[in-house]
Amino acid sequence: MRHICIFPDRLDNGGIGRYAINLAEAFLEQGAKVDLFVTASTGELFPQRPKNAGLFVGGGSTKKSAWALYKYLRRERPELLITAPGYIDILSIVINTLAFSPTQQVVTIHTARSADDMAGKQRLKSIYDGLCGWLYPFSKHVVAVSEAVAKDSRDYFGLRKVKVIYNPVVTPGLYSKSLGTPQHPFFQNKTAPVLLAIGRLTAQKDFATLLKAFAEIRQHLQTNLLILGEGEDREKLEALAKDLNITNALSMPGFVDNPYPYIKQADILVSSSAWEGLPTVLIEALALGTPVVATDCPGGSAEILQDGKYGALVPMKNPTALAQAVINMLHSPPDPTTLKERGQVFSMEASAKKYLELGVS
Repeated sequence: MRHICIFPDRLDNGGIGRYAINLAEAFLEQGAKVDLFVTASTGELFPQRPKNAGLFVGGGSTKKSAWALYKYLRRERPELLITAPGYIDILSIVINTLAFSPTQQVVTIHTARSADDMAGKQRLKSIYDGLCGWLYPFSKHVVAVSEAVAKDSRDYFGLRKVKVIYNPVVTPGLYSKSLGTPQHPFFQNKTAPVLLAIGRLTAQKDFATLLKAFAEIRQHLQTNLLILGEGEDREKLEALAKDLNITNALSMPGFVDNPYPYIKQADILVSSSAWEGLPTVLIEALALGTPVVATDCPGGSAEILQDGKYGALVPMKNPTALAQAVINMLHSPPDPTTLKERGQVFSMEASAKKYLELGVS
C-alpha cells in the first residue's frame, strides 16, 4: 500500500485547502494510505477533510510545527510528502533533510510566483523567493499546476525540471453538492441574470476591476453581482461600490461553505484576477456547464479556457473589456455540454494517478 502525506499548512478556504482535500480523497480511492499534516486543526475547510485519512497536527504555526514534522517523518516515513505553499515547502525540505528521511519531497507551485507581490512586501518576497529558489532543487520533485506556472517557475527560479500535474478539481461530490437552489435572494427571487465571482477579497483577485466593469454592465443590462469570499480588501471594495452606485445590485456575503449550487445556477462566472495558478473555480464552472469570463492573467486561466475556446479572455485591469465580454456572453452563451467535457480533463482520478507515478520515478 502506498503511503502519502499531504502538508498544506491549514485547511483554510482557498485553492490549496481544497486541493489538499480533493487530492487526499483521490489517493484514498486509489487504495493508498493517506495522512494530512496541518499546522493547526483550524480553517474553514477543516471539517470537510476525509475522515479516513490520518491526521497529524503541528504546533499552531509553521515555525512551531517543525519539531512535530520531524517526529512524524522519523516515525511514519511516508513514501511521498506533498507540500504547499512556498513557506511550507521551505520548512519541509529542511526538516525532511535533517530527519534523514527516505520520504520523497514533492513541492507544488500553485501560482505564477513572479507576479505574486505578496501584498506589496517586497523585502519579504525577495527573501522568501530566494529561499525557494535555493531549496527547490533539493526536493525530489517540483510540480506546477499548469503549463503557464511551470514556465514561470523555470524562468523565475531557474529550475530545470518542473512537472505539470493539474489539480484534482472535478470530483463526484462536486455534482452532488451542486444540487438545489442557493440560499440567496438573487437566486430565490430571480429577476435578473446573476454574475458570480469567488475568491479572497485581496489584490490578487482584483475585484475592484470587476466592480467597475459591473457598473458599466448596469448601464446596458439589469444584472446582479454576487461575490463569495472574505479578505482584507472588503472595506475598500464596499467604498468603491458605494462610489459606483451599484450597492443595490451587489452582494458580498462572505465565505460560503458550499459554493457549488451558486456556480451551477449563475449565468456567468467572472474572474478578474491579476495572477493565478490553476484557478479551481474556473474548472468547477466548466464542469457544471456555467459560462466563464476571465482575465488573461499570468497563470493557468488561458490554459484552462484554451485561449478562449471554452470561455472569454480579456486583458487585465480593463473594466470596459471585461464588461463587454460579459454582455456578449449573456446575449450568446456557449453550449453547456462542451463546457462540461472540458471540465473532465481536471478530474480527481487523473491527478492522483500522475502523483502516484512520481513515487516510482
